[in-house]
Order: sequence, then structure tokens, then C-alpha cells
Amino acid sequence: MRCASTTSDPLPHELNITIVSAGDGKSYPQHGQAVSVHYDAFLADGSKWDSSRARGKPLRFKIGIGQVIRGLDEGVRLMSLNERVRLHVKSSWAYGSRGFPGRVPPNTDIIFDVQLVGLA
Repeated sequence: MRCASTTSDPLPHELNITIVSAGDGKSYPQHGQAVSVHYDAFLADGSKWDSSRARGKPLRFKIGIGQVIRGLDEGVRLMSLNERVRLHVKSSWAYGSRGFPGRVPPNTDIIFDVQLVGLA
């Protein structure tokens, strides 16, 4: 499944998006724009390895300039304000063969439950 988007291009196989709840359908992030997201990050076995919600502070980054892993960047780019989705990110668009030491093993797909909570 894909989320609401302003593009009709098919999603790459590295990213699968399932809509959890719709956003406003009007406000989409643009390249270089700062966004704020709340997320929970999981391994395929369901174990949570990170959460902005648990910290009580959204993650803020600029779209399309490599501040976060590609799967999160590309997924959020397709979301509208307040939309909540589940992103299934293949290893090649996550942490790849390096993994994220102590959290994500090498060559591991990851899942994000993410909500776009702000555009700047």
C-alpha cells in the first residue's frame, strides 16, 4: 500500500508504506524543508529499538539532504501533515551492512510507526 501523495510514481521495493491514519491531504514536505516527526522504530521481530514518543520530543530534520536514513526520508516526503503511517524499510535503505551498533544488526529490515507532526 502507499500513502496519499502528490506523485503517481510507484514506490521502490525498498519501502512499503501502510496508512494508519490520514493527514490533511494538502501539506506535503518539500526538498530541504524542516519536518518534525514522532516515531517508534522496530526490528522485524517486533522489538522496539528507538522512540521519539518515549523521549517526549519529535525528531526534526530537513527532507532530502541525508540527515536521516533514506527509508525514513523518502517515506516522510510522501506524507501529508498529521498523517500516520507504518514504514517497512529494507536494509539497503536503512543501516545496510554496517547496522546500527547495539540497536540494529547488519543487513536488517526495520519498521517505523511514524507521524508527521510539523512542517517549518
